[in-house]
Amino acid sequence: MPSSHGTKAEDILQQVCSCIFGNELVFRSPFVAEESGRKELTDILVLFDDIAIIIHSKSVVIQASDIDDIKLGRIKKKHQKAMQQFSTTLNAYSRNADVYAKMQNGHDFKIIWSRIKYKIGLISLNIPDSMHENPEFRFQYPNMLDVYRDIKIHTFILTDLCKMACELTTPADFIYYIMTREKCINEQKLIWGNELDLLALYKMRYPDIEKSLNEQCYNIFVSPGLWEDYRGIYAEKINERQERHENSIIYDKIIKIFYETLQKEFYENINESENHYLLLFGKLNKTTRMERAEIGNKLLQSLEKTKKKKCSYFIYTSKLMNISYLFLFVNENREIRQKILSYLCEQACHQITSKELIGIASNGAKQYDNVIDAKLFNVEKIKMEIKQEKNYKLFESEEKKKISEWQ
Repeated sequence: MPSSHGTKAEDILQQVCSCIFGNELVFRSPFVAEESGRKELTDILVLFDDIAIIIHSKSVVIQASDIDDIKLGRIKKKHQKAMQQFSTTLNAYSRNADVYAKMQNGHDFKIIWSRIKYKIGLISLNIPDSMHENPEFRFQYPNMLDVYRDIKIHTFILTDLCKMACELTTPADFIYYIMTREKCINEQKLIWGNELDLLALYKMRYPDIEKSLNEQCYNIFVSPGLWEDYRGIYAEKINERQERHENSIIYDKIIKIFYETLQKEFYENINESENHYLLLFGKLNKTTRMERAEIGNKLLQSLEKTKKKKCSYFIYTSKLMNISYLFLFVNENREIRQKILSYLCEQACHQITSKELIGIASNGAKQYDNVIDAKLFNVEKIKMEIKQEKNYKLFESEEKKKISEWQ
């Protein structure tokens, strides 16, 4: 097989990962520093907060429509090789090996393994498929989920991943999908022909999936072509959803500016900068596209208030991730802004149930410095160390109703 075939597949896979996770969290060919020299850890590594997604790419020059038992055996050998290659990362993790990844700015930084609590494996298979647009004949690799050592490994067809990127546009969206995917495979309550049809069911009829997983006698059979139905019948709803989620871009911009702020200020210790960034930026990325849209709407309202007021703030809690976010806009210089942020977050810790709180501060409408400050607070630790001011009501509790992305 020409090496260019595999390299091109990795390039495409990197682009797909960047669409889902963001460029800053996707690392191509990180390496282990050994006495004998550099050794590639994995094809692509995605890091955010305490999660590491280890990705291997395999290409096979076999036309999917021509697959027979012998050719399927070749694909399985490629898949098995990818499975075994996860050992490099798992071994590096277990012995706390020196592993370096390259940031967008060209700097290599050392990965801090102690921060990684969850490891997810992903294998991408690049198999040319002239029948991919026909759901009746679209190729699906039979082993969609495997276990290797202590991690779950999800296998996807690269062409499917390319199309999935239009629906799974944040790290949190992707994580929630593969969690549901894993349950569906393990429970064997759903029967579907290919990956895209499962994603369509996940998007169109998620309550039915929940019902199937929770009720013994409720099973679902998905006929081929649900993905095409979804992208066709739901086309108008998809456009309306995109319009409702438009303000999620504001949230995306805030965390981009935060990264730029860190890049400017921690240049003397680049490893401290990148790891600090990954920790906070990773937690900020544990929000779905729908949550980002809600936050974006509140950000606009809050910023508008600072045209007449000195400051404005609000708290948003992601119950699924058990993280709260306090957003602050202040018409003051940066030093005062940081002090106000710390004070509000310390008091907020006494009024929330989340394990962690992230405070994010920026200038108000009357001031512009294009700098974002962010701080991470351990809620229980703050409760023990900082007293709550009596009769100080920081914010009105807001009852969050369960909604879908189509509402």
